[in-house]
Amino acid sequence: MKRLDLFSRFKIVFNDEAYLFFKDVYEVLKQLYSIDSMILFDMDHNKCLSYGTDKKGFEIENWMEKYVDEFVEKDDIYYSNDCKNDEKFRELYKRFNASTSIFIPLKAILETEPNMGEKRVFNKVEDLININFKEKNAISEIHILQLGLLLNQYLIRYQTIKELKSFVNVNTAIYEETPYGLMVMDENFIANVNMSGREILNISKKTSMVCSRMGLCYYCSKNSCEYREKHLINIKEYFNDEQIEMMDNKMEAAFQTFEPQHLQLWFDNKFLRFTIVPFVLEEESLKKFYEDKDRKSVISAIISFQDITDTVEKQKLKRDLEIARKIQMNLLPKRELSINNYDIKAAYVPAQEVGGDYYDIIKLEDKNKLGIVIGDVSGKGIASALFVGELKGVINSSFSFFDNIRDIVLYINKYLRESKQKDFFVTSIIGTIDFDTNEFSWIRCGHNEPLYYNSKKKRSKYLKNPGIGLNLSNQNLFEKSIELKKEKLSRGDVLLLYTDGIIERMDHNKEVYGMERLQKVFDNNVKGKSSDIVKATINDLEKFVEHSERTDDMTLLSIKLK
Repeated sequence: MKRLDLFSRFKIVFNDEAYLFFKDVYEVLKQLYSIDSMILFDMDHNKCLSYGTDKKGFEIENWMEKYVDEFVEKDDIYYSNDCKNDEKFRELYKRFNASTSIFIPLKAILETEPNMGEKRVFNKVEDLININFKEKNAISEIHILQLGLLLNQYLIRYQTIKELKSFVNVNTAIYEETPYGLMVMDENFIANVNMSGREILNISKKTSMVCSRMGLCYYCSKNSCEYREKHLINIKEYFNDEQIEMMDNKMEAAFQTFEPQHLQLWFDNKFLRFTIVPFVLEEESLKKFYEDKDRKSVISAIISFQDITDTVEKQKLKRDLEIARKIQMNLLPKRELSINNYDIKAAYVPAQEVGGDYYDIIKLEDKNKLGIVIGDVSGKGIASALFVGELKGVINSSFSFFDNIRDIVLYINKYLRESKQKDFFVTSIIGTIDFDTNEFSWIRCGHNEPLYYNSKKKRSKYLKNPGIGLNLSNQNLFEKSIELKKEKLSRGDVLLLYTDGIIERMDHNKEVYGMERLQKVFDNNVKGKSSDIVKATINDLEKFVEHSERTDDMTLLSIKLK
């Protein structure tokens, strides 16, 4: 027994399709190398495919097991040029009259990605091929290596055909209007395209495929077929030169490596993804391929393709939303601050990647005050987020222009009325805290009433104040609706500002969280820090809704005088 170094990396899978494919391979090897028999062992199923022998059935027989045990875990080729006088190979001489016999191991670590999230599965493959000749010294070591490499090429080809069939079932794709395009195309870009593919490429449906042989006119022996040539189209007529060159390069790479190639390109305002799988279908074609005799449209490709424009647009939108989200988050101040004995904590949870809620803490150092803003812009998504960005600039400017809160609010409403459409409006509370007097002054513009805990009286209340939303009415009517309110704060007092996404959040029974529940959890946590109040509120809210869908942005802002 002799040994040759070889590492092969593909797997035999036992089924009818494999049997027919490797029967074709056997016939070609018989012509090229004069082999007499071939056995392929599939260790996963304990089966074998046998060609050129009298063996019946596909079970691995008892006498074969010693060869499986001996060679299946090896990395090299083992062979004998005189089986009759070689103890290890003598059984093959008795069974098949083989004087020369070769065992080629197939080894691989196959990685698959099933529909299990990000989990990956690794399968260790160990199979075996046996090639036999009746003549002694029937093949040289060089040709044995060539034979091993050639078998690898066939195995690659078989794997690529399987890959395509796992992507889309060839037979059903021909007859049914699946969402995938499918075409069989030769080196000259002459193709037969299925119905779905013709729709994607804007080709007339009149000449869609009907051929029971998948439209493979190149291989069909039915000379009188009324459909021959009728269904074939020249792909070059539908794509521009640059696109054809891209396809040509991928086709050439596929034919050279016998591995699937992938291509994406824009076509008629559609973004198409192509998977190109090379194949040679029949024995006659294989012979022509290796002998290069009269090879005419025998190397072909099965090409699956689909319109992924929506996917691309969604990915682009997702990227845009992510960018907008980062910009919006950067516009917001730090969520936890400690300024002049004031403990401040905020929580902001948008319903989408970006939202319409807004809060701000503005240090007015020259005035020894702190600007306080919370708002809710009508709508959600990018439009609201962009509006929030502009609103922040207007509000910050107004605090620098004016000392009086009433003037600040009137300036903001005037700006919105003059520069924005009427269907954009904002509810808001805009105020200041004076560090010298600890006085909270605010105007309510149609927003939810803030909660206030008075540590001296040891009770909380909602701070009532009239006012309509910004940009909902003309300047005169708006000015008449608003009213400035003031509240003197003492040590231990707490303000809680929030948006309607908190109190209007519903559970599975469509019951809202409400102001009463908010006040209760507020009362139970006012002794703690602002972060404790915010955390307890969010936890209580989530417990109430039991993970029901969130449809509105949520913002909390707790301010406590330490």
